[in-house]
Amino acid sequence: MDHELVSFGTSTRFDSDGVEIAEQCTLRFIAPSRLSVLLTDAGYENVQWFGNWDGSPFETASSPEIIVVAA
Repeated sequence: MDHELVSFGTSTRFDSDGVEIAEQCTLRFIAPSRLSVLLTDAGYENVQWFGNWDGSPFETASSPEIIVVAA
């Protein structure tokens, strides 16, 4: 899914005062290989890849997330 855009809206209403906040968001998804190039080009040398918020390894075919820690 290289360079695919996904747009969505969210709405939150606070029970304490009834204030409602609505916003629209657009995310761009890029392939892990492209993300790796961008991180290298930006000067990141220590890059860790995770496939989920539990810290499991990133697997291109099966990971539900791409989580990158770069320094």
